[in-house]
Amino acid sequence: DIQTKLSLSLEDVLKGGEHEVSIRRNGACKSCAGSGYQDGKVVKCRRCHGQGQVRLNRGFLAIAQPCPDCHGTGIASTALCSICHGSGQSSQKVTVKVTVPIGVEAGYSLRVREAGHKASGHSTASDVIIVIQLKEHKEFERDGADLYYQAAAPFDVLSLGGKLTVPLLGGGQAQVKVPAGTQSGKALRLRKKGLPKLNSQEFGDLFVYLEVEVPKALTAAERELLVAWRSLREDESAVQNPSLSQEEASIVENIKSVWSKLKNLG
Repeated sequence: DIQTKLSLSLEDVLKGGEHEVSIRRNGACKSCAGSGYQDGKVVKCRRCHGQGQVRLNRGFLAIAQPCPDCHGTGIASTALCSICHGSGQSSQKVTVKVTVPIGVEAGYSLRVREAGHKASGHSTASDVIIVIQLKEHKEFERDGADLYYQAAAPFDVLSLGGKLTVPLLGGGQAQVKVPAGTQSGKALRLRKKGLPKLNSQEFGDLFVYLEVEVPKALTAAERELLVAWRSLREDESAVQNPSLSQEEASIVENIKSVWSKLKNLG
């Protein structure tokens, strides 16, 4: 048998279908149609007259030995096929088609019957065994039928809750609901948005890992709001502090009021 590899993308796994692989296999020489002879004609060796042996006389003894011209074949070397040199076979590059089932996994083997080597005198050829390999995907990772995707989530969405739009394998998009107070690194599940399971009607899930998105630049208004929020976090207990002056407590209350309105707007 001939063993080869076929590299597939996750999109190929999702769709399945027919693929082609190139192999080299031994088959009947096309130049001599598998006969091993030039133009398919057998020409006897002139020296041994097709016997494959020559006799050497040593006095009263006659010694038989392989013919040095035809190397004991009895056939003239000039009659042998120049491509296969008399073997009747040659190595050929061919394309083999194989049907890949949906949901196939790395390491899975597919067998194509009688597509491999064909020896002289045999009516059937050997098989071709194709081992599946998977290419790395730029967006998704795979674990069985489940897919994993890492999404950047703005700070306000993680804090206040909201929705994020994420891509789906093979095209299209889906929305994932983000609960308020979701922590960075949390995984949210979209059921049946993964890969189809091999030999099944079921699908795996898509897990979306959320990572907080930190803006590289802030506007003046955004920066002012963040500073106010930080002050609020630091001083939210100060209102209850008896040593805080009435004026200072009023400032903190105003900041809390502004922040509360901003959250309601979000």
